[in-house]
Amino acid sequence: MRAAAALVALALAAGGCAEQPPERRDWNVVLLLVDTLRADHLGVYGYERDTSPALDAFAAASVVFADHRSQAPCTYPSVNSILTSRAPQRFTGRESGGFTIPAELPSLPRILQARGYATLAVSASPIVRATPTDLNRFGGFAGGFDLFLERCLSRRAACVNRDAFTYLPLLRQPFFLYLHYMDPHAPYQQPDFYEKRFFRGARGKKWVRAGDPYPIERLVEDGARDRIDPADLSALIDLYDDSIGFFDQQFALLLEALAEQDALENTLIAVIADHGESFLEHDKILHCRTLYEPEIRVPWLMRVPGVAGPVQVQGPTANLDVVPTILDLLGADVSGYGFDGRSHRRIIEGGGGRQVDGTVFADWGTLGSATDGRFKLIADRKAQTAALYDLATDSAEQRDLAAERTGDVRRLASELEAWQRAATQDGAEEEGESVEDQLKALGYLQ
Repeated sequence: MRAAAALVALALAAGGCAEQPPERRDWNVVLLLVDTLRADHLGVYGYERDTSPALDAFAAASVVFADHRSQAPCTYPSVNSILTSRAPQRFTGRESGGFTIPAELPSLPRILQARGYATLAVSASPIVRATPTDLNRFGGFAGGFDLFLERCLSRRAACVNRDAFTYLPLLRQPFFLYLHYMDPHAPYQQPDFYEKRFFRGARGKKWVRAGDPYPIERLVEDGARDRIDPADLSALIDLYDDSIGFFDQQFALLLEALAEQDALENTLIAVIADHGESFLEHDKILHCRTLYEPEIRVPWLMRVPGVAGPVQVQGPTANLDVVPTILDLLGADVSGYGFDGRSHRRIIEGGGGRQVDGTVFADWGTLGSATDGRFKLIADRKAQTAALYDLATDSAEQRDLAAERTGDVRRLASELEAWQRAATQDGAEEEGESVEDQLKALGYLQ
């Protein structure tokens, strides 16, 4: 009955009669978060496999942020950081409250709801929930949503789409639709009706066929990396890529559904990810492990009404920038929200060229990273170590240049320290480490 009441509210609630500022744009907003999607496994970001034809076609008519990164390699606190445009350690530094977004923090759904938007979330994530799960014992992500649907817990993209398609015809405009897909999060599985294009079998190993990477992680942790069969790793990557392919098919169906509702042309659509995934780069598999590129370099594609694509934005951008950019494009004054990110509206609309300057950061446990578009520093506060990579010539982060380029180390370390100091509450570092321990205790990390 509660869902039915919320449905009536979504369909009938008035949007308000206040006079709108001249610049205000009441576009619909659709934010798609694709859990665990690394950028370099998409065609638009240069992948050699044809994993993402629908996303690539979407990108050809959209804004593509070419050098984009997440601020944490784990769903919590990455999604909190995205929706509020606040650095991840602002959440890991809290003394209590679990994974929730505090009620006092402005977030994208709360801000749009206050602007008269109908707000709907469909989430398959066990972390991004309105109600508790074994992994998130507090829930706490429903703030600002008229209706938060979560029955697709840990299910594939087709389930998320089904719920979205049920409610989409009933949403009054303008609406905000948040869709959290679990493809291609492990286990890397696709429904039986999806014909795999990349996976060719696993020589009888059930755990590989099931898309389970944890047996490989246990071998790494046991110091038995030499016992890992490269064919098993290759098969898991095949399944991961097939999971991207399945999401891509479902993404095409979502665009069709928006078009059928005559909502496509008046809708800002952003496609992002909370983090990526490691496949033994730097001897790590899965995510929530490192700040290397496989875990934090993610896509940001955005279709903006009135902006003809493709628009390639060069230079480092951050998930922190997503919400300020969306709100600025809608004509909102973003200066009073205390965001840690910045808007790229001017660049999107053609002012000042297509080049972003500056440094973007990430934080996880005792690790911090700073990237200026060429050089990337990864520092470990606890071990008091730092590594520097030239991403222009070493995108795989294999050659540490810290001893050779001490000036760049000092510069990026100083910027990273200032960012962490500005964003970190008292005790945040210790709490950040305890968050990792908590995730391990819950089974989210092994």
